[in-house]
Amino acid sequence: GLGVATPSAPMAAVEGVPVTLAEAERRAIAVALGATGGNRSQAATLLGIARSTLNEKLRREGSPA
Repeated sequence: GLGVATPSAPMAAVEGVPVTLAEAERRAIAVALGATGGNRSQAATLLGIARSTLNEKLRREGSPA
């Protein structure tokens, strides 16, 4: 199996300041990509989104698809 990403730690607020939705999304994507060794298809599956959606989110953040 792919294992289970644990977003609770990376999503924790820093010094009590809550993270934005966009930041939480970036962190979740980073955790999923790390958990899958960079495999975008598997990361998208972990996140419950289509690979094309993940690629679009990465493109918006400046990562090549």
